[in-house]
Amino acid sequence: MRMPLPKTIENAPVLLPGLDLFYVAFMDLTTCRSVGFGEGPIPWDKTSEWCDRNDLDDEQREDMHFHITRLDTVYLKHRGKQAHKPTTKDAKG
Repeated sequence: MRMPLPKTIENAPVLLPGLDLFYVAFMDLTTCRSVGFGEGPIPWDKTSEWCDRNDLDDEQREDMHFHITRLDTVYLKHRGKQAHKPTTKDAKG
């Protein structure tokens, strides 16, 4: 159609080889978070179960817990900022 790419696709980050494992795990595990008054963190045991089911060795498990924790922290901060942004509906009154 020769239309320009949407900015979100055009500016999409590129993952270095091997990092896709952490992204896939994060996307799987994000469905395991508790939701009440807001989204909670991904439980440690769910990450451990994911590692078991995907046959990760001890070094990979350590890396997985490290990266999932950091990804989750950034994700929750981002979601927290989104929750506090006024929507256009709120701004109109």
